[in-house]
Amino acid sequence: MTAIICVGIAVMDQIFTLDSLPKEGGKYFAHNYLEVGGGPAATAAATIAKLGGQVEFWGRVGDGKIGDRIIDELNSYGVNTEYVKRIPRAQSSISAVLVDKHGERLIINRPTPGLDPDPSWLPTANLRRCDRSSTFRRSAF
Repeated sequence: MTAIICVGIAVMDQIFTLDSLPKEGGKYFAHNYLEVGGGPAATAAATIAKLGGQVEFWGRVGDGKIGDRIIDELNSYGVNTEYVKRIPRAQSSISAVLVDKHGERLIINRPTPGLDPDPSWLPTANLRRCDRSSTFRRSAF
């Protein structure tokens, strides 16, 4: 039985690490670069799976290489991607993420209008099979 279903956006993040975030136009040099899947729902699903939870991700991606990489990465963490919808001829979303040495970030996202926002394809009947016995508590830090 699936405990959690995360529904939302999946993005390919291109992360650049800098000493400080740019304050004006110019050429800047990154200390590090990383390409990794992102997006709030997809990241939550990956985190839940890494912590040992049983989780599905429901979202849309394009049918190209970036969509393949997003799905492959989620699968590598143990996320069930059976209900990810591949949109023919659409590109997946990409973000450029600039992160400074203090952890502040600047995100530039290219959303994809070709990923139809109509939710009618979601298999909402599957929500009945979720584990309702689990309880989650919000911690205050």
